[in-house]
Amino acid sequence: MAETTTATVEQQVGELVTTRVLALQTAAKSDHPGLSSRARADLAQLRQLNPGDSTTDVRSWQLTLSSVPPELQGRGDTPGVAERAIHSALVLYATHAQSAKGAVHVSGVRLGRAVRDFADRQKPEDPTEAAIVARFHSCAQAATYGQLIRHLRGLVTLLRSEQIPLDYGLLAQDLYRAQQTDGLRSVRLRWGRSFHSIKQTETPESENTDVR
Repeated sequence: MAETTTATVEQQVGELVTTRVLALQTAAKSDHPGLSSRARADLAQLRQLNPGDSTTDVRSWQLTLSSVPPELQGRGDTPGVAERAIHSALVLYATHAQSAKGAVHVSGVRLGRAVRDFADRQKPEDPTEAAIVARFHSCAQAATYGQLIRHLRGLVTLLRSEQIPLDYGLLAQDLYRAQQTDGLRSVRLRWGRSFHSIKQTETPESENTDVR
């Protein structure tokens, strides 16, 4: 039963982040000046936050935690696993969206696939030799959540430079899973598969059917 609950929460985390990101992405490009200016202001504020810590700046509460339902909220004096994943994903999205000409959240693009797209552009003759791959490996081998987020921020900045999109709902699910016991192992497998199977389209819904 515990594993079923974990899968359900993971899916909720992904859906919540997808909803928030799509709202920001749509509003930022809106022809309505009020909507677009508010979205751009929210994104600018998100970019100033630490993606690895939702407690250091009270401005983050409204932007990243205000719509988190009670069942995803942590207990006690520290952020819950879902709250950390949601906060991190939204701040990383805002970093990615800075000065973007198009959509940086695109459904089905897991981190491994995005890195492969970048590597294909940089080293088309042998993408595995691209410099970003070494950084991707360092990210996947992070020993702590803090290290994982620091590496992710660097990768997102590189993806931004080449206007390569990412699915932030899937990323949020990965960040949630990474905080579980042995969760980083399954996240590494997800990323490795998506790097080497770039034509496969992934969705948050299908991912949860793989939990045993």
